[in-house]
Amino acid sequence: MKDVVSLKKKLAAEADPETKAWFDNYLKGAIEYRGLKTPLVRKILTAHIRDQGLKKQPISEQVEFAKQLFKSKFAEDKFAGILFTQSHLMKQLTTKETLEFSQELFKRQLLFDWSTVDWYCVRVLGPLLKDSTMSMATSLGAWHKSQNLWQRRASMVPFRSVVDHPRYTKKIMALAKVLIKEDERFIQTAVGWVLSDLSKIEPKIVEEFFHNNLPQVHREVIDRHTKYLPCHKELKRLKRQVGQFSK
Repeated sequence: MKDVVSLKKKLAAEADPETKAWFDNYLKGAIEYRGLKTPLVRKILTAHIRDQGLKKQPISEQVEFAKQLFKSKFAEDKFAGILFTQSHLMKQLTTKETLEFSQELFKRQLLFDWSTVDWYCVRVLGPLLKDSTMSMATSLGAWHKSQNLWQRRASMVPFRSVVDHPRYTKKIMALAKVLIKEDERFIQTAVGWVLSDLSKIEPKIVEEFFHNNLPQVHREVIDRHTKYLPCHKELKRLKRQVGQFSK
């Protein structure tokens, strides 16, 4: 699409070598960066949407515009796609359509690094979950069965947005119980991230989970994601004793 080509040229023109070097070092080559910080990407995208009259185009063309951004190898282009999805597509698509759109991105392997996936979870899937019904939570949680590592991570991370809603606690814990069996680091840390937030609200439930699943939990998760629990030091001590499955 001409609109996408034009936007990519604008992003490329503002790329900064020092910013690129910083991101490349931070992400360790997980995805290629042009060299733009988030506020600049948002500024360029906002102006492009206005100048091109994108909001006046049919929804099908807006969806295609977003998909073409996600097809790019550059993180900033994908982030522009996330921002466009969050600010424009979600307001026009139904919950089911947004979830199907998201599934397609994973199916086509257009989301393939932890940084972009987490941004997508925080800006699209989390808000979608927060504003939807329990059936949406069930559909999203079912992604844990996917063969795609990043889609499995995305089955858990969005639940950070609803840890303060008691009705989701049982579902979060059931999902955590399944996912923690995986030895994949990015699955383990997804569980840890959500439970870290939940531990501020339901410490006893989270504490019981870690005690019951300690052999399967990576040491990184215990060290980084149990800090809000009164038993943090005890869990670290017990994990050193257990030893197995530690990373």
